[in-house]
Amino acid sequence: CEGSGGFRCNNGRCIRARYRCDLTDNCGDNSDEENCSKIVLLFRNFDFYSY
Repeated sequence: CEGSGGFRCNNGRCIRARYRCDLTDNCGDNSDEENCSKIVLLFRNFDFYSY
């Protein structure tokens, strides 16, 4: 699994490495979302006025 570019889940399942840390529980036990760098994006609402 690891040698083929995969990720071994805690439950033994193997998923593609690109599915790690994608905010989706691809393993079924959420182990693919553990120990990920969390990036928080904050968006502000801007009001645009035209006259």
